[in-house]
Amino acid sequence: MDSSAFSPEGQFFETQGIDEVADHDDIDYEEQNLEDEAQKMMRSWDRNNIMKEVDDGKVKFDEEANSDFTRYYDGAKSFDELKEEMEALSGGMVHIKVTESQPNAKEIFASHTILFDRIGFFEYDPVPWESSIYDGKPTVLNLANDSIIPGLLQAILTLRQGDRANVLLHPNMAYGPRGCPPSIPKNAYIYYNIKIHKVWDEGDFDGMLQYERSLNVIVPLEDKIELAREHKDAANQYLQDDQPREALVRYKAAIKWLTETSDEDRERSAECKQLMNVLWQNTAITLNKLGMHKSATKAAKQALCIDPRNVKAYYQLAKARIALGDHARALLILDKAIHLNSNSLSLKHLRAQIDVQLSDEKKKRDEIFVKMSKACGV
Repeated sequence: MDSSAFSPEGQFFETQGIDEVADHDDIDYEEQNLEDEAQKMMRSWDRNNIMKEVDDGKVKFDEEANSDFTRYYDGAKSFDELKEEMEALSGGMVHIKVTESQPNAKEIFASHTILFDRIGFFEYDPVPWESSIYDGKPTVLNLANDSIIPGLLQAILTLRQGDRANVLLHPNMAYGPRGCPPSIPKNAYIYYNIKIHKVWDEGDFDGMLQYERSLNVIVPLEDKIELAREHKDAANQYLQDDQPREALVRYKAAIKWLTETSDEDRERSAECKQLMNVLWQNTAITLNKLGMHKSATKAAKQALCIDPRNVKAYYQLAKARIALGDHARALLILDKAIHLNSNSLSLKHLRAQIDVQLSDEKKKRDEIFVKMSKACGV
């Protein structure tokens, strides 16, 4: 099979009259943002699995933290009471208390990249409003370029690798008087517990990324398939919860994982090919939900390149064509899909919808023609 079947840029050419010409529609800016997020997510999962220099004790919070967040804040004390035990920074807008100190460890500067965990609380609420534990992995943050609230950045810059600290942020050093509804209320003070696991200089971090890329050729295909399945399962749940944007990022991340596998390995692995088929099919479903119909046609064609009998991919391709106003081509696609599965009610229903739309359009054209003829005295 041509390796383009597994390439996001590859094109699928239908040879039986459905799509003689490949699409050359530009991907919109929103999808490019999603591509960037997927690339970052793929690298993040990659990093947590193959970065050997950070041992398990450094990349995780204490095991009991997942079930007992009250050890960090039980909701009993007011933030004013906690503030009395902390050191003031930034004119009293930020307060910090270092609970685990590594005085001889590496300092943190604004040019560094860090690996850290965090748990955030609102006043009198022992249930965290956000946590890297909920994300399932520590956060990799480039302090120079990545987004971070100013008070948390200021606190981090006072710490060293291995430190743990409690940080209390005034609204003006967090999310401001307006907050960020619905997650963050107006004028919210935020209390964090943070743990710095690893600090990289700019060059060190680039070197680590190159090290990861060099390992891609020896990471077993089975491990990549397992990671891709994790992305897919998470995406399926997001899609079920009506969060298609989050789903799309994860489908794309899974596809990127498998595209970094040699063509020979993919060809030998029926499991890999089947997973790629499902990923492209589900990507087409998600793109259609998001209204990105041009890109949905490309995703559906990728699935059909792997499995020309994928009726679900034909269905999504037809839906995209209908949304783009290409009813004639949608009919050809549906006719072929119905030929493959004559018992599919959804295919027949969609085809019937097109027939009704085409009939309505013909009536409108005929009415316009009659009116124009009368106006011209014909």
